[in-house]
Amino acid sequence: MTAASLETRLKASPAGGGAAARARMLRSLLPALSLALVLLAIAWLNPRAISYFGFTLMLNLAIPIALATIAQMFVIAGNELDLS
Repeated sequence: MTAASLETRLKASPAGGGAAARARMLRSLLPALSLALVLLAIAWLNPRAISYFGFTLMLNLAIPIALATIAQMFVIAGNELDLS
């Protein structure tokens, strides 16, 4: 399939490829939107948590979990271990 025929197929489709591009963009924004939603929920439940001290406390609790997750990722990727 040549690039020209692919281009004509995209132009001929009813959505014009816009729906797929929009879905990819929304999929790439999902982590940031999820983080914003969690931070908004925390701020609504306890407004004092959204301060320098509150963020420091949250990050101090999250760093060991993040490091353990990264270590597990390297073990699985390095040994080509499949957990499925």
